[in-house]
Amino acid sequence: MAAQGSSVVQQEILILSPFFYPEPISTGKYNGLVAQGLAGRGARVAAICSYPIYPDWVPQRDPSELPGVEALRGGAWIKYPQKPLLRRAVLEPWYLLHCASQMLKVGRNADRVLAVFPPSLFMLVVPMLARRGAKIIGIVHDLQGVYAARKSGTAAKLLQSAIGWVERRAFAACDHLVFLSETMRDVTVDTYGLDVRRTSVHYPFVTIPDDTPGADAELDHYFQPGLKSLVYSGALGEKQAPDKLVALMLEVLERHPDWQARVFSQGPVFERLKATVSHERLAFHPLVDARLLPALLKRSDVQVVPQDTGTSDGSLPSKMPNIIAAGTRLLCITDPASELERLVNSYPAGVACTNWAPGATIAAFEQVIRRPRATRAESDALLKQFTLDGLIDRLLTVEASK
Repeated sequence: MAAQGSSVVQQEILILSPFFYPEPISTGKYNGLVAQGLAGRGARVAAICSYPIYPDWVPQRDPSELPGVEALRGGAWIKYPQKPLLRRAVLEPWYLLHCASQMLKVGRNADRVLAVFPPSLFMLVVPMLARRGAKIIGIVHDLQGVYAARKSGTAAKLLQSAIGWVERRAFAACDHLVFLSETMRDVTVDTYGLDVRRTSVHYPFVTIPDDTPGADAELDHYFQPGLKSLVYSGALGEKQAPDKLVALMLEVLERHPDWQARVFSQGPVFERLKATVSHERLAFHPLVDARLLPALLKRSDVQVVPQDTGTSDGSLPSKMPNIIAAGTRLLCITDPASELERLVNSYPAGVACTNWAPGATIAAFEQVIRRPRATRAESDALLKQFTLDGLIDRLLTVEASK
């Protein structure tokens, strides 16, 4: 594929993921922006996806569509359980069936198939239904095997074995794999015996729009005047250690009467915390509209990015480049010697804490609030590692063979 703006041969590209536009965060937002980027290069793009489900896990018959992208949706009738493991038990087989039925109709047209993991079970049928000679490219957002390995007991071991069996075959069926971090790539290559030459790494890219005039005033009702703000915004699940996150916020509020804490999220864990945690300076709010997100990040005195212990090898938080783009102070709790620790510590307004012990997290908070916000030049220098264009180039040109 030639560079952007040059004359190209139109390619047919099929994106496979239940998560898609107009989901406001995480994989769905990522996939929507990738689809737009591909369409902007002249590709004809279709996505086999669910009706919007994330982060509430309640399907919504939202009629919104992306210009130039066909969304082949399903699953509006599904009721997802509250427990994450049971949700996966519903999502994986349903999406396999939906993917197979749609690929029987359109799969033979695609020059390139982009399989976004997780889920992974659907990949067992994709090679049989894709056009002969089509390039199958996997984009790995999370390593489910890493998360499963953290649990103990016989049932957990059986689950880990099953997840490993599926992931190994799903990844091996791809001509090329794109990972969101070096660590994810290295763990996968070592664990599943893959050829590193069939892989590449592209960090998550900035997903926030340009500043919206007047957006800051629209956020006034979320914040108490005269108080500084510790903010978490995004998905809340097991890997974000939500209970430890709230405990940290409460400890900050106990020590600092001039601070407030705000959680912007949605979904079952968010609703549980909202119903059970009470403090006059801690509030829980739904996710803000995308056009308000740049203002929310800039208005935050500190944004916190939490990772539960032992999960850093499995994912890289997609919100991090957005925080860097806003120049906001960043407090990250992650595993020691992790790639995320290195990236955060390379950001002048960032501090990485590698221990969830209360004394350690408070010390890291005290350290980050003494730092100035990042300048535009400092943010731009780091964001050269977080670009959508580089990913689009890779997806359109990769010719690696199995």
